[in-house]
Amino acid sequence: MDNDPGDEAVANVKTATAARLHHNAYVTQDQEATRAFYEDLIGLPLVATWCETDELFGPAMPDTPFSHIALKVDAAEQDAVAERLAAAGYEEPVTFVLEHGYCRSLYVKDPNGLLLELTADHPDAEAINATRQTTAREDLARWLAGDHTSNNTYR
Repeated sequence: MDNDPGDEAVANVKTATAARLHHNAYVTQDQEATRAFYEDLIGLPLVATWCETDELFGPAMPDTPFSHIALKVDAAEQDAVAERLAAAGYEEPVTFVLEHGYCRSLYVKDPNGLLLELTADHPDAEAINATRQTTAREDLARWLAGDHTSNNTYR
C-alpha cells in the first residue's frame, strides 16, 4: 500500500511553526489613512506596496470583533502604542483593552474600521500554553459538541 502524499504534509504541519505574520490584505477606501495608522501610530513600517485590482465575492462582510489580526508585542511596546493612540485622539469604543488572563490585548479600529489586536503574553505564557496543550483536542471536541463552558482559569 502506497503512502498518501498528504501524509508528509500533515507530518510537517505538526512540527512547523509560523515565524511571523507574512501579510494581511484589506481593501479600504483610504489607503493613506491606513498607512499612516499602521506605520505612524502602531509602528509597523511600510515595506512594499503591491498595486493590483480584483473584485471578489461582491458585498462587504458584516462587522464582527472576531475578524481581526493579532500581532505579538511586549508590554512596553503595547503601552507605547496605547500612548500614541491616545495622543492621536483614539478612545473607547474605537480602542479598548481586554485582560484575557493568559495575555493582555489592546484592540483598536484603524481609520477604515479594520480591527487590530496587539497582544502581550502573560509572563508565564510558556507554562500556561503547556497546560492548555495537554487538553487542547478534548477542549475543542467538547466545544464543538455544544459545551461552551469556559476553561480560562487565568482571568
